Amino acid sequence: MLNQNNIKQYKTIGKLGIIPSLCGINEPIMFGVPVVLNPHFVIPLIVTPTITFFLGYLLTLVGILPRLTGIGAPLGTPIIIQGFMIGGWKIALYQVVATVISYFMYLPFFKQADKEAASEEQENITGNAEELGV
Repeated sequence: MLNQNNIKQYKTIGKLGIIPSLCGINEPIMFGVPVVLNPHFVIPLIVTPTITFFLGYLLTLVGILPRLTGIGAPLGTPIIIQGFMIGGWKIALYQVVATVISYFMYLPFFKQADKEAASEEQENITGNAEELGV
């Protein structure tokens, strides 16, 4: 049977990638999981930015979000600070909302990938134990 350390493969990568992701540096997650070129994550990889973009666009058209000032924040600026720099508190709040939406869009796909990795690891452990005659 798997112990808790074996099941937490993606959770560990996720914990390591939280702080860099809040600063717009997503490479630990994108290539550590891997999300890029992974058929399990193609749906959230395409759908999530599309939804957050169109939601932001719609909120701007309706007048809830202000039009952006045209100022670009430096690379690595944390999301809330970046929102204040490029459009004020409403943009900063929308960045938080978009981050939460993105989290929940990816969550079921990460859970499924974690289950598959855990079962694959269990099969490897069982196969190695049988080869050793344990």
